[in-house]
Amino acid sequence: MGIGGDFFYDGVYTTGLSSGYKREYITVNELKNKLRFGISWQNELIMGRFTAGIHAGVYLFNPVKNLEPFESPSNKGIIYSYDPEKEVGWFYTRVSGKYLLTKHIYASIGLKTHLQKAEFIEWGLGYRF
Repeated sequence: MGIGGDFFYDGVYTTGLSSGYKREYITVNELKNKLRFGISWQNELIMGRFTAGIHAGVYLFNPVKNLEPFESPSNKGIIYSYDPEKEVGWFYTRVSGKYLLTKHIYASIGLKTHLQKAEFIEWGLGYRF
């Protein structure tokens, strides 16, 4: 078990695609609107070089939370009340697999969700101490 920092890049909120699903979206195409940062509790099972895990996290930086299609955007804090049918919210989970390439560097693949709704399949490289 451990704590992890998460960095996400996702341009779907600025393309207008999410507006068709009546979910939050961003009308300004800027880099800062495509980034999200979070911190997660990571419960993992290590089997040699392979690691399987379930992570639960909270967004610390999430520009989507205060934007369209909501009638009156507000400056929401980190944890707030939300309707999962209309917005992503502040809580995310992930099921992941990691493969250790060197002593500290690993390749990963995962499924990131918000409650019971899958957001995307992710892949990446990571560093562990």
